[in-house]
Amino acid sequence: MSDPHQARGRFAVTVLGAVFGSAALLAVLLTTAPTPQEAKADRAAPVLPVPVMEVGASKTPDVVTVPEGAIMTDGDGQLFVTVRQDGEARRVDVRKQGVGDGGRVLVRADGLEAGDQVELVAVADAALPPEQG
Repeated sequence: MSDPHQARGRFAVTVLGAVFGSAALLAVLLTTAPTPQEAKADRAAPVLPVPVMEVGASKTPDVVTVPEGAIMTDGDGQLFVTVRQDGEARRVDVRKQGVGDGGRVLVRADGLEAGDQVELVAVADAALPPEQG
């Protein structure tokens, strides 16, 4: 809030009273309280950008490589990735064709091309090196 005199939220009134012998002391405290929407906005966690990685080309026509951490499965068992383009997200169903190098999977999909950006849903899996055992 840039203007300290700007009204915000709702007013809350607190009445304090005390009796000392035959004299009574009364104090009224007037404060402002944020509305529920303002309180929620103040507590809201920052929105972090969704990490993305580029779709890669393969030697096989009509097959591209995507990071393993970008592939999701819907309730019917269909594999898909989410493509980010111009701030918009769109779902693209994929068919797994094999395993590529470096945590990438070979997939076939209509509407998915090398250079597209796909959202990562398993960032830790895509970013961590293999376990040493």
